[in-house]
Amino acid sequence: MKGAEPNADLAAAIAEITLRRPSQPEQWFDPGYLFRVQGEERLFLHLLRRRGIRELNDYRILDIGCGFGYWLRRFAEWGADHRNLHGIDILEDRIAEARLRCSPEVDLRCGNASSLDFEDESFDLISMFLVLSLIPDTAMRTRVAAEASRVLKPGGLVLWYDFRYPPPRARGGMVAMTRRRIAHAFPGFELDLRSASAVPPITRRVARYAWGICTLLDNIRFLNTHYVGALQKPNQRNENALQPLSRSVAEGSTVSEDRPQ
Repeated sequence: MKGAEPNADLAAAIAEITLRRPSQPEQWFDPGYLFRVQGEERLFLHLLRRRGIRELNDYRILDIGCGFGYWLRRFAEWGADHRNLHGIDILEDRIAEARLRCSPEVDLRCGNASSLDFEDESFDLISMFLVLSLIPDTAMRTRVAAEASRVLKPGGLVLWYDFRYPPPRARGGMVAMTRRRIAHAFPGFELDLRSASAVPPITRRVARYAWGICTLLDNIRFLNTHYVGALQKPNQRNENALQPLSRSVAEGSTVSEDRPQ
């Protein structure tokens, strides 16, 4: 089948990059992992609140790179209708496990997000957590972002969380998703980004003894390894207002953010 080999290569690369991560059931007994995931939940809920989103029951949501379906299950707990939840991942074993853990009403697909089998402008919210940094090929990253933009409704949001510079001991050519790269991947989008999450190896060790110190570390900007934020697709009402933002990004200026970087 045409395109099967590139898909296999990408799946192998992502599997290699994530090889060091323990299986999810084991992770829950790791204080460092628990601290990080609960911190991410607080970040994402804060983002939604800032956007005036208090209910998800009417939102059609796509999780790109859904893995074991963890965030799909969280969206359901936060009020999303299972029938409005969709996930895609390139690794077959993760989709198989996600089908065991998620409601059968959740739509789970194994495939390459560079070619999404969804209608144009069909989702209100798309989550992309640690996705583009795992794709070494620039053209492939661009296609994945373009497909996310295509299936997102005007005015819809991409909920974003990814590395802003390569993590320590990174494998397989992980890519730092800088502001400039994010802006290039999503042209015309309004970018609301802030730095977050102290260096994971540090918090994994410290969390065994003192969660409070981990919280302090998360608030030290130069230790933050990720960007978290919301990327809003322009619509007819705000498209013209977003043009100056797009030009400023192209000229190298900063984009809007929640706090100084």
